[in-house]
Amino acid sequence: MIEVSRVSCERGKTMNPCIITDQISQDFEFALNAISEEGVHRIEIHSLWGKTIEELDDATVEKVKNLMNFYGMSVTCLASTLFMMLPLHDEDVLTDFSPTFKVIKGDLATHMKYLQRAIDIAHKLDCPRIRVFPFRAPENRKMLGDKFDIEAMAILLTPAVRLAERENITLVVENCPYSHLPKGKMTADLVKRIDSPNFKLLYDPANSYRANIVRIPFRYLEGSLVEELRLILPWVDHLHIKDYHYVDGLTKPYLHVPLGKGEVPYAQLLRILHDNGYTGALSCEPEVGFEGTMESLNTLRKLLRTL
Repeated sequence: MIEVSRVSCERGKTMNPCIITDQISQDFEFALNAISEEGVHRIEIHSLWGKTIEELDDATVEKVKNLMNFYGMSVTCLASTLFMMLPLHDEDVLTDFSPTFKVIKGDLATHMKYLQRAIDIAHKLDCPRIRVFPFRAPENRKMLGDKFDIEAMAILLTPAVRLAERENITLVVENCPYSHLPKGKMTADLVKRIDSPNFKLLYDPANSYRANIVRIPFRYLEGSLVEELRLILPWVDHLHIKDYHYVDGLTKPYLHVPLGKGEVPYAQLLRILHDNGYTGALSCEPEVGFEGTMESLNTLRKLLRTL
């Protein structure tokens, strides 16, 4: 069993259901009202009122803080878009992967500027962590996430991690299917390479499930999601919860479905987290519309009650 001291812990004795607010609505107050009516008081913020969290001005941040106080909310993570739409190598050709996903673009200096802004906002909202990405997968290279890519990412991200260390903020890097590191084992290798208490893993098991296996090194393909979680758990600081159902023959065969209606084995994964002392947030990101999001949140709460 992994030592509890090495696993992310927040105040409280149980794992905490959480939700990314734009899964409900871009209208932040509408989202908070809907979430509070479900009896949930932990949120994650990606985008609101048409802007990413790192783009907000001081007046809007103050409005966010006042609304959170009114609805009795705490924010567990700022889901920034930093280091996604940024070429890892000079020759990389990037394309947008979603017309609805709001994202910061620009060079490394631009991303560092917005990181400082995200950190300032995190301090104002008493938020301990900020999500970052392991660089968008380019169109002009087939294989991704080898040791050379991980070394290049470590070099580019080290200044960001040093800034986080000075600011007492944790950066959590997400295994994203549109990035160089779609599987949790891959992002864990990056976290271990940088080796900082302020740089940890945001694990999304559904993203690992739908990783494009023809583009990543063979050594990352072995093992189930259950085995992957056991392997990477010491570095996990936050989780995103969604589900996929695979339909063979479709151009895009991985379909978003409400939690519990896909193939991701959440009952087993939650049991591993529980048994190893994880008491951090489980952040719902089902991407299935309002009704499906509410259904997913309730399914997560039911699963937690069985532990």
